[in-house]
Amino acid sequence: GGAPPATTFGSTGTSLAMVAEDEQSLAGWTEATQEPMDVDDDDEDVPLKRANAYHGPPRPRTAPSAIASGHTKNSDDTSKDPEETFPQTLAGGCMHPLSKEIKLKLTTICEGSSTLETLLRPVAWPGVCASAQFAGLDVPMLAHMVENLRPKPNSLPSPDLKEELRRSMCAVLANPALLNASFCFPGLRRPRVDALGLVKVFSQLWDMGVIAGRLEVQLREAAAAGLHRWAGSSSGWDDSPPPLWHRDQVRGLATLLLCPLVSQADSSPQAYALMEVVVSLFAALPGDGRTALVSIIIDDMVPVLRCVLVANIRRFCDAAIRKGAQLRRMGNAVWNGLLVLDLLAFANQSFQDNLRSELASGLLPTEGHADFSRTLSGLAPMLSRTRSASATGVNTPIARDQAATIKSVHTAVAAPVPASDFQLQALAEDVVPPEVEFALFMQNAQTRIPSRAEVLKLRPHDERLHSFMVHRHLLPASFVRRVLQRENLYRQHMRQQESLQDLLHAAMAGQATIGPGGQVNVDPSQMFFILSVRREHLLEDTMQVLQQAAPADLQRQIKISFQGEEGQDAGGVSREFFRLLGEQLFSLQSQLFDPQVAEEARVLWFDAASPRDSCDFWLVGVIVGLAVYNNLPGLDVCFPTATFKKLTGEPLNFEDFEEVHPALSSSFRTLLAWEPPAGLPAMEAASLFENTFCLDFEVSHEMHGETQTIELKEGGKDVPVTLENRAEFVRLYCNWAMDTSIARQFEPFKKGFSRICDSPLFHALSGAELTQIVLGESDLQLEALRQGTRYEGFQEDSEYIQGFWEILNSYELEQRRRFLAFTTGSNRAPVGGLREIQLLIQRNGNDDQRLPQAHTCFNTLLLPEYASLERLSEALLTAIENSEGFGLE
Repeated sequence: GGAPPATTFGSTGTSLAMVAEDEQSLAGWTEATQEPMDVDDDDEDVPLKRANAYHGPPRPRTAPSAIASGHTKNSDDTSKDPEETFPQTLAGGCMHPLSKEIKLKLTTICEGSSTLETLLRPVAWPGVCASAQFAGLDVPMLAHMVENLRPKPNSLPSPDLKEELRRSMCAVLANPALLNASFCFPGLRRPRVDALGLVKVFSQLWDMGVIAGRLEVQLREAAAAGLHRWAGSSSGWDDSPPPLWHRDQVRGLATLLLCPLVSQADSSPQAYALMEVVVSLFAALPGDGRTALVSIIIDDMVPVLRCVLVANIRRFCDAAIRKGAQLRRMGNAVWNGLLVLDLLAFANQSFQDNLRSELASGLLPTEGHADFSRTLSGLAPMLSRTRSASATGVNTPIARDQAATIKSVHTAVAAPVPASDFQLQALAEDVVPPEVEFALFMQNAQTRIPSRAEVLKLRPHDERLHSFMVHRHLLPASFVRRVLQRENLYRQHMRQQESLQDLLHAAMAGQATIGPGGQVNVDPSQMFFILSVRREHLLEDTMQVLQQAAPADLQRQIKISFQGEEGQDAGGVSREFFRLLGEQLFSLQSQLFDPQVAEEARVLWFDAASPRDSCDFWLVGVIVGLAVYNNLPGLDVCFPTATFKKLTGEPLNFEDFEEVHPALSSSFRTLLAWEPPAGLPAMEAASLFENTFCLDFEVSHEMHGETQTIELKEGGKDVPVTLENRAEFVRLYCNWAMDTSIARQFEPFKKGFSRICDSPLFHALSGAELTQIVLGESDLQLEALRQGTRYEGFQEDSEYIQGFWEILNSYELEQRRRFLAFTTGSNRAPVGGLREIQLLIQRNGNDDQRLPQAHTCFNTLLLPEYASLERLSEALLTAIENSEGFGLE
């Protein structure tokens, strides 16, 4: 039992773990003659015929170079057509087991001095290899072992069965060539991993308790040995990635992620260590290798993408982040894990795009086709429902008029894994301070967030990847918000530094007043953007100040002063200012928003017929930007998602149109779903459609009391809407309604917002993320507020505090909003929920005549200890319903 010879396969120099006891004697009966087949190369589902065994003298082995080139020929069989080729890839040549078993040595896992032996079936195709090194294990074979190991009534499984399982599993895990060839569906010309079946069998093995103790240790050692062979020398990966570029070279790595040995990286140090090697190897893959990995996931592993692959990698990333936080240093395990999770997210998005494209192009079976029901049921988890017949009055089957409906309506297709499943829990738990991530972003990402396509091309050692914000699709919104808050504070601090430098230069030039002791008097207006307003003329004063403000003033930290009041703004005054301003500004009385949309859809959309000037919409954008830039928890405004998607430059879809114009969208669904009576000739069907709807490519709408008409395309008034162009009509109308018609109002609004919120981090936000940051959380979960609350003078488990929370829980939503506004200055929860507020409840004596008070700047409630809970309820309700204005005691 010497060391196994190094065997080259394709372009990869890999030391195989399995060697034959007598390779020459095995060569004759591991090769076979193959019967010619007339098979289309593109048909993946055509089963290959079993080879006829050949028992003659040994034949020359096929050179690895021939295997790699794709033209492998049986040199001894001169009767064959010279153009005939055999499966040349590892898995392609390892699909069908022959009937005989051979005895192989496993030289990598030893107990003492004895070498373990295992029995596997040779599965080499003729001409591929004359060695017994190519063998594999499939899911039915493994399932058969599991079934035999299952306890039977009045009998115990034989120890030999468990030994057979151990030897087979160790052999496969320890040998990359075997693992690449194993667990595929039998009979397919192109190997496909039976991922769902393998996960099921693995689950049975671990649930039965078969894999435990010494056996689990041996399997983990075998997997580690296999990874070592896969990796080779990792010292040169920074300059030259491992030569793994083909599906047949990385399939086993993807399969390994399905194994429970790596599934508990957050609780098992052994699983963590094994997964660390796996993700480092994945991250080091060259571009072609990453592409191959993504294609394997899309083709073979979508059914287990969410519950196994994403869950396992995300648990590892969370564990690596927590470990890095303890060590105060984020190591390579973190960045490698994030890169792999990004690969899975890319595969998830690609599958969704591919499925949407197939639906749009009609590649999937349509209604009436024999396979329609089966296809639809198989895709059900990934197809989002359209409005039901009860909601829209129209039954819109997915397959009806696919090319027209999908392209224009964009309904459609949900990704196999929701975006929230990729988000890292460790970052939502404040494990990484936002200032640390902002420093990483400034130093490594160089204040630029690359696109996802760029991220997937970068090498793992590239420092541009060493920032969480680069992988923003994996970040919870609460973490993104905290990093943005840190950036906002940094930008405000830089503006203050610039003001101080200007002031010092002016003092040195004799242009500033210098007080006793050389002190320079600093005007607060040079350090802050001070906005002094009258409470009774809030909107008018605010508009006037903003119109007169210089661009540099808007970049400073805002300070609000209510004239005639003593309150000093440390955050709470600003929150109340924006809350009161929003009540006046974001209303129909401001004449900025469409009253018909507000009535139908209950959202605020820009009024194309608004009498207000473009400057007014610019000021609205500035106000929204100021609220975000000054880290306010959220604005109480009912903007639809389309508003924020337009701010971030994302394309709109039919769901966005439907949110703003629900009645019209229902009519469009009727238009797109209309079908002529069965058997009606095409010309009569077209005529019936036009006579039913009587539409052309022209739109009429009211503008300042007058009816105006707009052509959706050149010469549109003379172009009727037909069965063939109805999808184009819907698309052009939606574009006009959501973009062209409101350009005069929305473009100034966008410019005003961008005047304040203009940084690389803001530009990288998605519409959904910006929605959460601007609007905050509307759902007020008091349990989350309670979890983040601190106490001074009270005990958390005291009867009085328990009664206090019972009173709050009894409040209706509007009362809860009033309580939140009373204690924090804002009636919205920040992104991440009420726990982010960190409310402080301080004991404020025991005077029954004193009402509760609040320091909104510090989220502090001053609560007297009343004699009874009834008095507490009465006093608290009185305080929150009569609280407006600020004073100093």
